[in-house]
Amino acid sequence: MSTSSSPAAPADDTIDQTTDQQDAGLGEATPDQQAAEKASREAAEYRRKLRDAEKRIAELEAVGQTDLEKATTRADTAEKRLAEATGRIQTLALGAEVADVCGKLGITRPSVISRLINPAGIAWDEDGHPDRRSVEAAVKAVMEDVPQLRRAGAADTGTQGTDAKGSMSDQVNALLRGGV
Repeated sequence: MSTSSSPAAPADDTIDQTTDQQDAGLGEATPDQQAAEKASREAAEYRRKLRDAEKRIAELEAVGQTDLEKATTRADTAEKRLAEATGRIQTLALGAEVADVCGKLGITRPSVISRLINPAGIAWDEDGHPDRRSVEAAVKAVMEDVPQLRRAGAADTGTQGTDAKGSMSDQVNALLRGGV
């Protein structure tokens, strides 16, 4: 058995035909329907424009964000390089200051002293130079721990290993000859 609409309901068919004719453009729409259709078309156009604008905003934000991220990465890299360069410069400046202090205090091997100094204990001025007093204090602290680095004389005379009896090689030669 088929289940179809019975022809006993002509009023429903008439309404359906009228709506179908209006949808197909065969009948005249009422002014209210025309206004509703116009408002619907305008709303659809505005929704389309809104979607396009939102899409464009998202694209611009993505481009701007990418540029911002690139700039941030470049800035981070530059900061790291600056920190490395500053560290190298401070190491060189500290080494020069240590060499000067060691020369005045009669200490041999300032390069060893430079390596043994704790750089965290050194004060720096606004221009990035090590504070002489803190360098002297650091050198003296190292010398307390390693007194062997101090020369016999206060100044660097280039006569390391000598005393009142002569050079070390003179003393060895004297021993070999049988006398001291």
